[in-house]
Amino acid sequence: MLARIGVPAESGRAFCCVLPGHEDKTPSANIHTMPDGVEVYKCFGCGEALDIFALYQRLRGGDFMGALCDVAAMFGKTIPEYHKANGAQGAERAEVARYVQGCAARLLSDAGKPGMDYLRKRGISERTARRFKLGFDPSKGNGGAVIIPYGGWYFARFIEPVTKRDGGELRGLYDAPKGTARPVYDPEGVLENGDDGAAVFVVEGEFDALAIEEAGGSAVAIGGTGGISKFIQAANRSNVRLFVPCMDRDEAGDKAQGKLEREIAAAGCVALDGARDVLLASRENGTFPKDANEALTADGLFVQRVSMARALVQARKGQAQKADGAFGVARNGMLLRRLCDIPPSLPEDEDPNALIKGYALAKGEGWLIAGAPGVGKSSLLMQFAICAAAGRPFFGWEFTRPLRVFYLQTELQMRKLEQSRNSIMRYMQQGGWSGDEIKAAGAGVVFDEFMIGGVSDDLADYLKRAFCAWAFDLLIVDPLLTFVKDDISLIGPTREFLYKEITGLAGGRVASTPDGEPVRFGVIISHHMGKPRYDKGKEIERGQFGALGSVVLNAWPRFILNVSRYAGAVYRMDAAKNPEVAPWRSEDGVFVDTKYIRRAERGERYWIETTKEDADAEKDKDRNGRKAHTPTVDTSQDVPRFVEALNALESGIPKTAARHLAIKLCGNVQKRGNAVYEVVLEDPARYGVTFRRGKGQGGWLGGPAELGVDDSTLDGAEDADGREDDESYLEH
Repeated sequence: MLARIGVPAESGRAFCCVLPGHEDKTPSANIHTMPDGVEVYKCFGCGEALDIFALYQRLRGGDFMGALCDVAAMFGKTIPEYHKANGAQGAERAEVARYVQGCAARLLSDAGKPGMDYLRKRGISERTARRFKLGFDPSKGNGGAVIIPYGGWYFARFIEPVTKRDGGELRGLYDAPKGTARPVYDPEGVLENGDDGAAVFVVEGEFDALAIEEAGGSAVAIGGTGGISKFIQAANRSNVRLFVPCMDRDEAGDKAQGKLEREIAAAGCVALDGARDVLLASRENGTFPKDANEALTADGLFVQRVSMARALVQARKGQAQKADGAFGVARNGMLLRRLCDIPPSLPEDEDPNALIKGYALAKGEGWLIAGAPGVGKSSLLMQFAICAAAGRPFFGWEFTRPLRVFYLQTELQMRKLEQSRNSIMRYMQQGGWSGDEIKAAGAGVVFDEFMIGGVSDDLADYLKRAFCAWAFDLLIVDPLLTFVKDDISLIGPTREFLYKEITGLAGGRVASTPDGEPVRFGVIISHHMGKPRYDKGKEIERGQFGALGSVVLNAWPRFILNVSRYAGAVYRMDAAKNPEVAPWRSEDGVFVDTKYIRRAERGERYWIETTKEDADAEKDKDRNGRKAHTPTVDTSQDVPRFVEALNALESGIPKTAARHLAIKLCGNVQKRGNAVYEVVLEDPARYGVTFRRGKGQGGWLGGPAELGVDDSTLDGAEDADGREDDESYLEH
């Protein structure tokens, strides 16, 4: 297609971006063939990803139907004209019914993609569209119209507004014969079929009613102030007596809200006053959504608000005081529960939120895996993901079921991912995994190829779209540093990322899928340990605060697992925060917070468990393999005298004082004394010298092994600045 319109490009090779407004000086675009055979234009410079029709629209303009016809013509195809039963004045209802039926079928086909995209943009799922027989007509308005049937006719909502002769905008019209009154939109027929216990939301527009239905409520749309009398007439004929009025937040809606509440009360029905405060609660930035449809798409709390409003109006009538656990007066979308009203939890094997047995990890919770760069966190996480997808144990952790894992990583290229996968799968096959388990493991882990080497500016929105495309149980973020937009040592941006973008989304409180299901998943984040502390040499911090960055990183996760090199080819996993989450026990059943692991073979990425004895043997091998200290002077005569002096001490002396002692014994020759000191310090046990850590300067040398360091006998052995004086120790 690109070649036929004069744009040079070749599939599989990079070329400069062809999109208007992007002055690409280096090749950053490519044409990718997806697994289903669809070719996608992707520019890594501007981030656009477009199919062939969207790309043609960007290059040549026009609407979708025009692009569809033009591209089809390029390849000798034709698009048949759609039947345009337009519901003209005087049209028979049977013809309109056939037209509506055809529009509904079109919406669910490829030709209805613009209509379905528009519905999803407004928070309406395909399930709701099917339920209420919504349709799509590409010939109406600019870019087509969504068809909403009711009253024997239909309402056409234009995807793009139509400009009227007076310059105003027409966003839709009720297409019915002249003189036909526009009825109340009652999508599920609740006014006709509902009982006196039903609670019905009363809103202005059709899409507001659909938004309430999407959130689990029952609604009717009356079209504003002019529809109040029609609604009251219908309500008087209905058995429904409970109503939740919610007009738009504008000047006309304010007037209509008060009038509607009064009219409902005058009709002998119950109306929830202040309903707009519940349904159209303020956003975090202090602004308010205009109507119910805007509130649906503003955040993921609309479902809870609808449930709360329904419970409140039922309680107002004296029914179900504890419905949904709500009580009292609600304002600004709070859902209050009493402690005694918290419902009992489901058994773990029935709870869809439980991911790892023992509730070690559940949806809405997170783990932090910390380790030095290059220690093997990514391969360990890959093995974890594969085990989770197959439902197989991982170093003692057992999954409640095979999980769907979204592995969000930006560092490993395709070749590295393939190597890790092949290595781990090969050893799992050797370990007795069945072919079905390996197949399930491979299919249960998904990553985004476009995310490799780059990050999304709005991660929360990206994850919501990813969840809608593939509803995953577990998200793995590797590594954290590539996603936090600011200094990770600052509390503000780190808290914003972890609690708002990650936990808020993972807990199902701020977003829902087009089908109305809350977005909810568990999270495991990989992060780097901080640099070793200067005063501890190269010792790795394995505690809760080993991760690099703000203290928020230690407050946020339910569990912290530190990974570090122990010795040689042996590594250790330390359960830092909430160590009881780790399922590790010794042979006699005692809890342990450390597990030793190693690669199955050199160069492989599969991890296996090893024992403490093997780990210590590796450490001994590592220690013995180090290059011994080779003094440049002869110390054979002085070392025995230095050792004898150290062993004669009553309680030992600081290492720095021991160095001074060695220099004095060598006739104050600093080079010889330092050499003697280094020889003994390298391996004190070899010379029978006691070495232990104390509050002195890096440790203590000398004295009997069974004695501790007693500073009480060294009164006065301090300089004026309060530091221990090496000379005073020597005199003592």
